[in-house]
Amino acid sequence: LPVVLCYSQDPKDYTGRPRRACNENVNLAQPARRVNTLERVKNLTDIMKDDVSSSIPGGIHAYIITSTDEHQSIEIEDHEKRRQFISGFSGAYGDAVVTIYNKSALWTDSRYHLQADEELGCEWLLFREGRRNIPTISEWLKQELPENSRIGVYSKVISEYRWNKLRQELDGTSFKLVAFENCLIDQIWTNRPPRRNRQAFLLKQEFAVILIHMPGLRGGLKGLEPRAPPFAKRALDVGAYAGKGPTGACFKISSKTIIPSKSADKCTYEAAAATSSVFSLSLSIKVIWSKNQNNNAEGTPVLTLICIERDVLEELEFDDVIQEFVKLKLRKKYFDLRKDYVTKTIEVREKINKTGAESMVITSLDEIAWLLNIRGRDIPFSQFLRSYVIIDMHSIRLFVDRSQLDENTAKYINATKNDSKYSVNVTNYSEIWKVLSGWTHKILVPSHCVYSEGASHAIYSAIKPNRIVPKRSPIISLKAVKNEAERKNMREVNIRDAAAICDCFAYVERIMQVGGKQPITETTVSTHISDFRYEQYNSYGTSFRTKVAFGYNSAYPSYELTDATNAEIFDNSTLVVDSGGQYYGGTTVLTRTIHFGKPTNEMIEAYTRVLIGLIQLSSLKFPNSMKMAVADSLARASLWEIGLDYEQETAYGVGAFLATYESPVQVRFDSETSMQQVFKPGYFLLSAPAYYSKGEFGVRLGNMLEVTHSAYHSFLEFETITFVPFESKLINLNMLSTQHRRWLNNYNQNIRLSVGSELKKQKRMEGFYWMMEKTKYIPEGSNISKGQPVLVILLSSAVLIYRIFF
Repeated sequence: LPVVLCYSQDPKDYTGRPRRACNENVNLAQPARRVNTLERVKNLTDIMKDDVSSSIPGGIHAYIITSTDEHQSIEIEDHEKRRQFISGFSGAYGDAVVTIYNKSALWTDSRYHLQADEELGCEWLLFREGRRNIPTISEWLKQELPENSRIGVYSKVISEYRWNKLRQELDGTSFKLVAFENCLIDQIWTNRPPRRNRQAFLLKQEFAVILIHMPGLRGGLKGLEPRAPPFAKRALDVGAYAGKGPTGACFKISSKTIIPSKSADKCTYEAAAATSSVFSLSLSIKVIWSKNQNNNAEGTPVLTLICIERDVLEELEFDDVIQEFVKLKLRKKYFDLRKDYVTKTIEVREKINKTGAESMVITSLDEIAWLLNIRGRDIPFSQFLRSYVIIDMHSIRLFVDRSQLDENTAKYINATKNDSKYSVNVTNYSEIWKVLSGWTHKILVPSHCVYSEGASHAIYSAIKPNRIVPKRSPIISLKAVKNEAERKNMREVNIRDAAAICDCFAYVERIMQVGGKQPITETTVSTHISDFRYEQYNSYGTSFRTKVAFGYNSAYPSYELTDATNAEIFDNSTLVVDSGGQYYGGTTVLTRTIHFGKPTNEMIEAYTRVLIGLIQLSSLKFPNSMKMAVADSLARASLWEIGLDYEQETAYGVGAFLATYESPVQVRFDSETSMQQVFKPGYFLLSAPAYYSKGEFGVRLGNMLEVTHSAYHSFLEFETITFVPFESKLINLNMLSTQHRRWLNNYNQNIRLSVGSELKKQKRMEGFYWMMEKTKYIPEGSNISKGQPVLVILLSSAVLIYRIFF
């Protein structure tokens, strides 16, 4: 059938209005978090007009300020927040433009429309991206600037992808785009926060902990003094016990070594699992303790606790009788947190070679962390080290501040110094520009991919044009597909994280019920979440800034908690908690909406429809050729049915002890990228449908999903790995189909089995009983909704047809 698309093109709205509490004729009370940046903007425009300060004859007429650092990071340290300094807007995404004609404007997406409106001063124009008829930056500049204007950008904080896009949009005009090697904002930024310069650390392999109760261990294997690794929050406690046998603890930590308790001879092999949480902390111990270490007569029973690294296994001498036994047990208990960086290097070089390049410059910090198994603390909430890497077929060069590499890290990256192909040569961070300018080989320079902006314009400009091979970084696809060890760790850390959240929610609910002298605020809850999470084994804190939003604030898709916005929590509205944790070996992200009183019918319906969307997406089995965008209709269908929607993406990728926004995963029905990408086994993503009632309340529910093989050939499915109960008082069971109820009961049962066991093991009984109350069985066979299978199919088909033909 012929399809005719009829639409009218409305004119662009260049006003950047309306703005909240901004009326020239009326003096209105201003939002508490509005920031006055008039003086900062004036100081900047003075520099822009000055030939000497701007280093441009005649100065410049407009200056663009982006929200990233020179590695195009999503989360940046305070030292790099230039756009926030000049505009007052603290959201993670947005671009500011300042002109010398008393016009300043900011562009941001739907997550931050409300927040930007409150934080920007009234002199700023606000362009809400995602809405109809909003001009782009280039379109607005064409409208505002006279002919022959010069537009400046700091070249290190704009990607080549965005630079080229801006340049193309300005083609056909007399405007000149000027790349600055230094940032004009830095000249006026007084009291600038210092740069973070923290020590790097290694993502090392875990140890196998084996308890052998067999004859035949030869010789005296000497025990070493136990000590915690550099990243541990505290040393091993003297007097602490580890491992449980039939009559008590097996081993006790003394000030010098680890000794057996009186009941150690009755411990069993199975007890060794309990020791791993203590002994795996010691990164240097090969053999912890050996009973009768100087008198091991053949045939004498020997009880030995061994903590072995895989690469030193062959150094230990075992009798032939137990050699294979030890290896078998080692394979059973051993798991590796990472691939060896030599293996990764081989894989990356193969990918580089296929592009026709001979080398590659790596600018993204999460890619460097993944490749070298090095972590740092230079970026908030992500364990990244500020650095660059150049890899070719014969060498690896790491550009970094040498003072950040301690002896252990330096030794690790030079462990293969006998083979220069895999040894890492350390060079000062600032030398990257000199090296690139003299580079003579074909070099792959990363381009844009979903959340990865690619290399900066400054990086591209530093290299001879005929040497550049612009391609998507091959590390993106290698990193996104987690190996078996990473998958195992991601599942395990999500259970520990769920235990912390359950215990925290139980505590907060109790203090809300009993009341107290001090009010419970958003900051209070955020602090409690961080405290409970830090108590978990191998916790590195939060994976992004925790968002705790109550009532009016919960209607902000990406609410940023500040002192000015910190609201007291009551029992008359929803509380949205968006939080995540970083653990040694894995990253977690989750979102829950809770209510401490009696919710309204509108809140219940909104919550239930959002929950239905989450269940439908999580339950999906699909062919491995299905595009990501198609899955989005499942999450939104229940809201679409009554004319509701949310503007942000439904799902995004999550790294393993890396970033919380990881390419190439993005689930959004109207995204070109989502229409091109498919899911692969080993991907991890956060699925988080939502609804926001502007000025009233918000609902968002987010679970992490793992993409796995289905039982059916060439089909995939999602496995939920987040295990935190939903708010039962916000669920209208009459709206749930039989399939929805069955999924919810199975989910609650999984919470009881996995998180319940973890809570009991940690003796967090308040959290345990709270969890049990929230996961009660619900009937599956009465007042059942028929669901929306036909609607879902139609919507999915409509999305496909529209994207293909239009």
